[in-house]
Amino acid sequence: MAFTLIHGLISFLIVSRFTKNEKLRLIAFIAGMLPDLDGIALFWDINLYYEFHHELFHAPVYGIIFGAIFALILNKYFKLDKIKVFLVFSFSFIFHSITDLFTTFWPVKMFWPFSSEQFVFPFLQEFNLWIALIVFALTGMQFCLEQPITKDQ
Repeated sequence: MAFTLIHGLISFLIVSRFTKNEKLRLIAFIAGMLPDLDGIALFWDINLYYEFHHELFHAPVYGIIFGAIFALILNKYFKLDKIKVFLVFSFSFIFHSITDLFTTFWPVKMFWPFSSEQFVFPFLQEFNLWIALIVFALTGMQFCLEQPITKDQ
């Protein structure tokens, strides 16, 4: 997916189908964008970006590792359910890599550290703009449908 924000919104929308818990939905949004942290090199050096993007954080195993860490931290400090946080975070993080498989030409090491084989099936890449517009529209609809209607409106 060409747009990091869209990854977060897709995870938010999917998790919103299962829970109305705002904290879990925020976790989904953030975790859906986190794999693109390896693209931060773009701010310093385009060559460094090309070297590291999809190399550092896109392997799904990181979703499991970071999911466990965040679940423990958020349980300790915010008393959030460890299992729910782990599931939401891990799903959202991993789903980022799955969507990248189909929407970019960047290969992803889906089974690292067990295999260094890279995968890419970019048949949706040319539809990134349409996907982004649809996700924005669905997100807007999600927020509109959740707002209570009062007499003053």
